[in-house]
Amino acid sequence: MQTFNVEVTQTIRVSLDETKFTESFMQEFRDLIFPAYDTRDHAEHLASLYARGVIEGYGSEFVEGYGSINEFGIDIELLGENTNALD
Repeated sequence: MQTFNVEVTQTIRVSLDETKFTESFMQEFRDLIFPAYDTRDHAEHLASLYARGVIEGYGSEFVEGYGSINEFGIDIELLGENTNALD
C-alpha cells in the first residue's frame, strides 16, 4: 500500500458587510460561538469552515452564528486551489 502526504492550499475570498458586525453582535458571537474580535477573525473563521466543507457558501445557506449568509452580507468564493505531494 502506498501512502502520500499531500498539502492542499486554497485561496478563498470572503466579503463581509462590516455594518452587520456591531459590537453587540461581536460580543454575543464570542460568548456563544468562537473568539472573533474583528471582521478579519470572522473572515478567517468563515474561510476555514468553507475550506473544510463545513459550509458550502450558498447565499441562502444558514451558518451558525450568522443565520442566512446572504442576509448577513457574507459572500464566499473559492479563487484557487493547489496540491503538492510532500513525499
